[in-house]
Amino acid sequence: QFPFITYLVLNTNHSDPRRLVCELQNNSMPPSCQDQLHHIAGYEEVATIARPPIDVLPKTPSSNKTGYIISAFRVLPGEDREKLERSWLMWTGARLIYKRLPQRLGLRRITFHKKVCPDRGITYVLLCECAALMERVTEACVFVDQLRARCCGYTALYRVVEFF
Repeated sequence: QFPFITYLVLNTNHSDPRRLVCELQNNSMPPSCQDQLHHIAGYEEVATIARPPIDVLPKTPSSNKTGYIISAFRVLPGEDREKLERSWLMWTGARLIYKRLPQRLGLRRITFHKKVCPDRGITYVLLCECAALMERVTEACVFVDQLRARCCGYTALYRVVEFF
């Protein structure tokens, strides 16, 4: 359902994410594509686990072998509570990823994002960066199938097409 993701990292001191999201919503879809599922929202980074622990990791991929496991979660209105966010490691599968993802895939970072605007659609996004995912796609697919078996959220593999 989500074959393409545009992922932007903004310096909120210089940019207003709410304004950008509104502009993207107004200008994003030509009338011929209205039947496709399309989601635009602004998210803030709630938590990050890095391997090895590093204060600041670059937001761009380290090489063309870098790939991402991305999970998107919707919750019922009013269910995005503090208790749910405190237990994110368990219900998102992040703990499973951290402990059981094959080391050959090169897990670098797991980042948990919460939606800040608008109010509908996907509430949480889990982004897992793997340094060697693109050279071991088959292993990654097997692992993602295990995550999907948990029946929680939408999970898929992604690679970066272009960054600037």
